[in-house]
Amino acid sequence: MSTAQTTNADLDLDDDDDDDNSQSDVPSLRKEVKRLSKENRRLAGLETENASLKTTLAIRDAGLTLNDRQLKALLATHDGESTPELLRKTAEELGFAEPIPDNDPADEAAHSQLEAARKGASTVSQPSYEDEIAAAKDKDEVIAIARKHGRPVDGF
Repeated sequence: MSTAQTTNADLDLDDDDDDDNSQSDVPSLRKEVKRLSKENRRLAGLETENASLKTTLAIRDAGLTLNDRQLKALLATHDGESTPELLRKTAEELGFAEPIPDNDPADEAAHSQLEAARKGASTVSQPSYEDEIAAAKDKDEVIAIARKHGRPVDGF
């Protein structure tokens, strides 16, 4: 027989020399294939659930409150990564959310307080000398305030 006419029976692709043993492995291999197929379906379902939960979390982190119809439209329209920023931008484009102003006064005040604290400035304002004098209840308190501020107290 020439090498060009080699049949499958002539090729020994199995490392086992015992063909009977390989035939008995077929049922166990079928069981394993079924088990792996079932596991694959379970994992695919978990993967889908995970993606859905990530999107839900991103929508919540974006500060969006959407009804079912709006959510469906947002998910159908949104392309790309589902980050809170990108989902919010898509929701704003669809008119489901108002744009967040760039200059929020509360943020500006907080930033200025942080900057002042970083530079060592006190964020608590001290009453002025005049305010303390006006709030004094008697002559002795006025003299104590004047001394505290280094003012002359000779004329009292």
